[in-house]
Amino acid sequence: MILTHFDLENKIDFHLSRFYSLNFEDVNYMFKLVKELNAMVGGDSGEFALTDNLKNFKIADSVYVFSDYFNIDFNSKQIVNTIIKKLQSVSTDSDKQYKFNSIKNVIKDYVDDLLFDIDLPIVYDEIAEDMLIKSLKY
Repeated sequence: MILTHFDLENKIDFHLSRFYSLNFEDVNYMFKLVKELNAMVGGDSGEFALTDNLKNFKIADSVYVFSDYFNIDFNSKQIVNTIIKKLQSVSTDSDKQYKFNSIKNVIKDYVDDLLFDIDLPIVYDEIAEDMLIKSLKY
């Protein structure tokens, strides 16, 4: 993923394993850029562009800016959605699918047992993996 700004000559390539440090001679200009990036994260337009393999990404959907490392809101919608997407992407492994099917069978047996005890003819759908992942509390 590459982050660029039309006024800056350097781009930030997140594929590379390095720490980026930008040095600004004009503090006001740096604050202007940070404010613009924060505004774009909020959905406004701006001069930053985020790309990966020539595909453009919306800053508001792909970037989370935090400045207080000790006070990150892990319950924010954007962070939770990112966690869910990552979990769903790694859940396609055959070993993880086998584990999910085992868990699903245990849950099905448990729900069937509960329904038997209350003697109601309730029919339910099969447990979907994405619904299980989304039901987790983060």
